[in-house]
Amino acid sequence: MTVRVNKSAFNIREKLSELERPIGVKGNELMRAETAQDARDLVSAGRKNLLINGDMRIAQRGTSGTKNGNGYGGYLSVDRWAGYYDDTTIAQTDVTINEKVKKALKVTGASPNGRPYVYQKIENGSRLVGDGTPFSISFWARASANAEATIQWRYYDNGNQNNSDNTTIKNIDLTTEWKHYKIENITEVDSNYSITRDAGIWFYNADGSVGSGLWFEFAEVQVELGKNATDFEHRSYGEELALCQRYFYKEPGLAYHPGILDGSSANYVEAWAYHPVEMRATPTAEFHQIAPFYYNNGAEASFTPSGGNTGYGGNSRVGYAVKQVVSNGPGSSHAQKVGQWSVQLSFSAEL
Repeated sequence: MTVRVNKSAFNIREKLSELERPIGVKGNELMRAETAQDARDLVSAGRKNLLINGDMRIAQRGTSGTKNGNGYGGYLSVDRWAGYYDDTTIAQTDVTINEKVKKALKVTGASPNGRPYVYQKIENGSRLVGDGTPFSISFWARASANAEATIQWRYYDNGNQNNSDNTTIKNIDLTTEWKHYKIENITEVDSNYSITRDAGIWFYNADGSVGSGLWFEFAEVQVELGKNATDFEHRSYGEELALCQRYFYKEPGLAYHPGILDGSSANYVEAWAYHPVEMRATPTAEFHQIAPFYYNNGAEASFTPSGGNTGYGGNSRVGYAVKQVVSNGPGSSHAQKVGQWSVQLSFSAEL
């Protein structure tokens, strides 16, 4: 028995022209993706930057600060970025890259002990890449002179540098001109891999010289999951600020608080602040007097805060109290009201 199969006619010329479409290598990969997730992974879609404040726009502490003594925790200017070495300056700067104005982080090894050295810790970062999951790093950078910079990746226990795994990812050559760098398809296994271990990225001068005045400058630093480094993710200013405030919060401008001096052997003033976001942990509080105190009768109280209980409360968005001993209180036997006093409160829960 004969079976006849009929097929609709098609234009061979049109089919051949389809083969000439400029799809490209990446287009072919996307066309071969079997699921939507495969396609998203190829282009690293979604919220991708594991770093906070990679575009250096947030600087709650101020535009510049200089490290005093060697040690971790040198958060001086640009939020989430810290230095280690004594006499190292960290500053927020305005720069122009490819005719676009951007914020940058400038780290200077000032004399005599400074070293261009800066890092950012990623809270619980081990759970994301510590099992060998590929990730990529990209950034803009330049230096005050031709120099070699080391990029290092670290894992360590939450909140400290114990049980650390330190790996140099790459040494790069910096020049005095802005250049964009990509380091792709990185796999760094954490030997103590767990859900609570932190991770972090370190930048510093490869030769270890100090006191030279050498500076590095970085902009749009990004660490993302995936084998490919993609365009920098621009989060909104408000979202980036809220992420930073999980670790550090400083009341803006003048904060006017009513207060009481308790008139006992140790006189106290107390202030409350309300966190805009929940902080990572119960923070360390600081109390900054920024204008003279006045008693309710209008007389100036010429005293300054000195010691006292500078932290009680919690890490939630509920009020947080700061209580300070007053060194020169009125010393009377009854409580004396302070009609108006101006302070600024700051809270730190940095890693």
